[in-house]
Amino acid sequence: MTEIFTAVHLLNQMGRTPVDNTAGHTSALHWKSKLGAVNLRYLIHLSQALEAMEHHPLFFGPVSAWAGWQKRGVNGFWLDPIKQMANQAIEEEESPDIFIRGNQLIEKQYTGLLYEFCSHFITDNHFNQVKIKKIRVSTAGQKLIYSFLTRFSRLEKSYHTLGLSKLKAIKELLKSLLILITETPLLPGNLPFSKTQVVLEKADFKEYLGGLRSRLEVLYAERAFDPMTYSEVVTQHSIGCTAHQIVPHSNLKNACLLHFTLPDQIQPNGDAIYLSSPMINHCEIFDLAPGKSLVELLVREGYQVYLVKYSNPGREEVELGLGFYGKELHDHFLEIITELEPQATINIFGYCMGGTLILPYLARRAEERLAQGKEMDIKKLILMTSPVSFDDSNDSFRCMRAFINGCYDPLVIDELFGETNIPSQVIDAGMEEAQPGVQYTTNLGFFSRAFDRQTLRESAPFVYWLTHGIRFPIQAHREWIQSIYLDNQIFNGTYCLPSGVPQLHDKPVDMKALEDADITILDYRGTRDTIAPPSTCIASELWGKRLKNRSITQNGLNRTIEKNVGHGFVVNPVLLKDFVGVAIDFLQENGVGE
Repeated sequence: MTEIFTAVHLLNQMGRTPVDNTAGHTSALHWKSKLGAVNLRYLIHLSQALEAMEHHPLFFGPVSAWAGWQKRGVNGFWLDPIKQMANQAIEEEESPDIFIRGNQLIEKQYTGLLYEFCSHFITDNHFNQVKIKKIRVSTAGQKLIYSFLTRFSRLEKSYHTLGLSKLKAIKELLKSLLILITETPLLPGNLPFSKTQVVLEKADFKEYLGGLRSRLEVLYAERAFDPMTYSEVVTQHSIGCTAHQIVPHSNLKNACLLHFTLPDQIQPNGDAIYLSSPMINHCEIFDLAPGKSLVELLVREGYQVYLVKYSNPGREEVELGLGFYGKELHDHFLEIITELEPQATINIFGYCMGGTLILPYLARRAEERLAQGKEMDIKKLILMTSPVSFDDSNDSFRCMRAFINGCYDPLVIDELFGETNIPSQVIDAGMEEAQPGVQYTTNLGFFSRAFDRQTLRESAPFVYWLTHGIRFPIQAHREWIQSIYLDNQIFNGTYCLPSGVPQLHDKPVDMKALEDADITILDYRGTRDTIAPPSTCIASELWGKRLKNRSITQNGLNRTIEKNVGHGFVVNPVLLKDFVGVAIDFLQENGVGE
């Protein structure tokens, strides 16, 4: 049989599949999931309408009986099985969407097949040119290749998502392998992991092949073709690096308070830091791994560091709203810290959603203390990529708002997740609207950075954090969507919180209290942040001691620091060190602005 000469020929043998994105979609298009959601929404509303007919006083006799019979049929044959399957999936930490679960199974089969395919060309974790040549020129070898490509093609044609999907990113590895074993390029614009995306000169192409070879060898040796599964194996489902303990008696519902122990050689500097983490992510983003830990750097400076840790909420948390998570919880934790550190100055850090929610909390705390004739006890707040302005002026928020208005149905949410709370996979689906193609880009980025086995292993904790979220308590989720995201209440001054001071209880938070209480705010935001773009992270420009606020201001005033960073800067050692330097300067200054 004639030797197979080109990667183009082999790729063409697979035919066009949904994974190829021939339509040029700029994001993942989960069309089956969306179609299923439309049908589910119809069934839920139909059931509700029949329920109303069955018990409405205008309907009686045969009509009422017919409505009840139809409702039981809709529920028994359709809704109840769907809800049972969704609840079971959530309890097992899986997606409630059967099409997404199907995709995940296909992805696992695909990456397993890719590993098996590579093994025919690799000896001792390195590509064996003798084996490659033998397979390439022999009849049996070529049949082997065609057999694998047929199996890859079948999996791709079974995939439930179009556009920039995770499987499309994984297929870049298959393309790389075909280029490598044939030593021929694909068409211009279709060269995986190439910055030039043009047909390369001979010397450059040889270097390009070397890069592909190294990447595949590393991924093969680490069995890392599926980043999420790889992260689970490496981390053993445990992330975080700095010694800590759960503060006794701090557990409240699904949250507790962590305290990070100062090493013996570190003297306390007299300050405490309270870290407010997002409710939908593991708090270990603050303490991911050595060199990638904000906590580690703060502890080295002698700060007593306390961190809010959320676990998955259960049925007992379904009725808890932002009054609990945005007020009562912080009151509880800060009271504990005050008792443990009676002489310490307490400062607050908030990241993303954790910063968004801590801001009105601090304003309400200032209102309460001013009403009681007390001096404000917390004077400095550092916000890390924390949005406070949610309107259509920002592209990401406009897309998300349109998605919510078109797809978010409180009745459907209640029916599906009323007892289990909102699973992280549902939150991730929403985040894709704000970050088009995020599944494709994050997985492709992981493969691109497979320089060596150690680098890959070091990336595993972040990949785990990125792919394993926490359920969002359903009532808090409702309030976050409506009050903060859609109604923009924090920015508009209409956001309400409970209070132990009767005249403030359930009244709008007066954000001007931050200025009246002489609170200074540092806003640290990134120009490459698509989740919380700079135009949304403007607390330091609106509230607190903002007089004459300029990028880096006089001592004693707010600061607004804008860097060329993205939302995940907190896990980049260089960027994190820069941030900590800025933060410590802000905390240590005592001057008064002119």
